Amino acid sequence: MSLYNNVLADIEDKAYKKKNNIIDGIPFPFDRYRPYVPVIEKGVYVGMLGSSGVGKSTFTRYLYIYSVVMFAMKHNYPVKILYFALEDSKEKIMKKIICHYLYERHRVQLSFHDMN
Repeated sequence: MSLYNNVLADIEDKAYKKKNNIIDGIPFPFDRYRPYVPVIEKGVYVGMLGSSGVGKSTFTRYLYIYSVVMFAMKHNYPVKILYFALEDSKEKIMKKIICHYLYERHRVQLSFHDMN
């Protein structure tokens, strides 16, 4: 098969899935931006850049961990998340995920510092 035929088959497959409401990717969690970024794409590397202290890590965790896991649990959608944090340890990230989970599921508001 030629490259053109492969690409055309992929486009037709995605159009079919969209028309029949078949989940093909994790929807971007912010409704206003979905026309520009409809789904979180598999296999795409994303670098988050910005000044110190503006919330890059918090935003990235929400976008690529919390919202993805919640979607996967709600729709029984298989996911595998590879998250490379340059500044935070894996223990610190897991504690922040636990804090978020406690709030989302049980409305228990506990900060990372209080947990420590």
